[in-house]
Amino acid sequence: MIDWLPQPPPGYWHIVAAVFLGSVPAFILAAWQRRGPRYLNQVSELEQPEEVEEMGEIYEQQVLPLQVEHHKELVDKLRKAARELGAYGKEVTSDDVHAKCPIPAGVDPRVMGAAFPKADWVRVRSVKSNRAVNHGRFISSWKRKDSAA
Repeated sequence: MIDWLPQPPPGYWHIVAAVFLGSVPAFILAAWQRRGPRYLNQVSELEQPEEVEEMGEIYEQQVLPLQVEHHKELVDKLRKAARELGAYGKEVTSDDVHAKCPIPAGVDPRVMGAAFPKADWVRVRSVKSNRAVNHGRFISSWKRKDSAA
């Protein structure tokens, strides 16, 4: 081995190999390059920012009631469709409701959230969406509270 070359830090070749194979996210590599291998543990332990959780609360407390108020007839149709689809304890997703009662153009598609009020529905699990516009993202599957037990 050549003594006059600087020695790479421990774990260097593992990281180089992982990056070459594409299994290390770029932000971890960038953190390692900036601050060294000790910083990797701190980066991997980062939690999701609090404002992400607060956005869901803001939507439920402020946006959803306004949508219910301004689109009362549509929300009633969506809720009726969800109740019919969820009869006899069946699980229902927003895709199911959308297929039965599409949202008109010009209306914010998040109004679909009003179809499943928490007072009447229980979230059961996550399933992949079948709609092309959702690009396979996960959506909630719901059951009526009176049949969820």
